[in-house]
Parts: sequence; C-alpha cells; structure tokens
Amino acid sequence: MARRRAAGIVAAVVTLMVLLAAPHARAHTEVQRAAPGPGEVVVGPIDDVRLQFLDPVLPRVRISVRTPEGDVVSGLEAVEHSDDGRTATVGFDALTAAGDYVVEYDFVALDGDSQTDGYRFSIVPSEAEGGRSVLGPVALGVVSVVLVGALILAIRRRSVADS
Repeated sequence: MARRRAAGIVAAVVTLMVLLAAPHARAHTEVQRAAPGPGEVVVGPIDDVRLQFLDPVLPRVRISVRTPEGDVVSGLEAVEHSDDGRTATVGFDALTAAGDYVVEYDFVALDGDSQTDGYRFSIVPSEAEGGRSVLGPVALGVVSVVLVGALILAIRRRSVADS
C-alpha cells in the first residue's frame, strides 16, 4: 500500500514538473471557411468574399481581391466585421468574367498574432454566357439509368411469366 502511494506521488510530481517546464502553447486562429473558398470553381456573378475565423480576431481585417490580370477588383468596399469577431466580409462590383481571382488577407488575432495569407478561386462562365452546364449531362445520365433499369425489369418479368 505504501509503495502504491509513493509511486502515485512520484508520478504526480513528475507530471507537474513536465507541465511546468513545457513552453506555453499560444493558440493562433486561422481562416476556418471562406466563400468562395480556396480552389473553388464557381459560376459568376460573385460580389463578395466572406472569411470565417476559428477564433475571434480584431476588427481590422484587410481583404483584397485581384482580377486574373492582377488588378484590384473595382468597387472594393470597406471590410465589414461581425459582432462576434469571427467573420469578415468585403463587397465589390459583381465579378462575371471567367478566370482565376486572388484573395489576399491579413488579420490580427486577439493574442496579437498577425497573419497574412491568400488563395485563388476561379469563375467559369454561366450557361447564358456560352459556358456549359453539368445539369444536362447529369439529367441525361439519370434518365438513361432509369430507362435501362425499367428495360431489365420488363425483361425479367417477361421471362418469369414465360416460365
């Protein structure tokens, strides 16, 4: 019994020493979601970018959006911050031209950590602008599967009835 108690005390002391000696980890927030998101391919028009952070950030987030040519998009507005400090949104004139757009942002977390990052998203032309929609081929595929299934079912019923 005394050995167990001594072993427990030693384990507790060692654990406490390790915890006290370890450097304190600082939690840093990051972008949890973005709309449009990194690598996302969307059909225009797009008229804003929204960043959602894992933890609250200071209300001085900067967001810039650049065209495929590298120019800042027209009509870029001031960034709006949510009351809880977890979302920042920037509006601009609607983007409809196909291409790769670049979002650049920087923010300061509540712990003072400053971060800068960015990502790309792509706009593809809408069907009205000469682009192709995937709905037609998908619908055709679904109809084909249903028709083939109905044909197989009819053949099976006929062979069962003939037996």
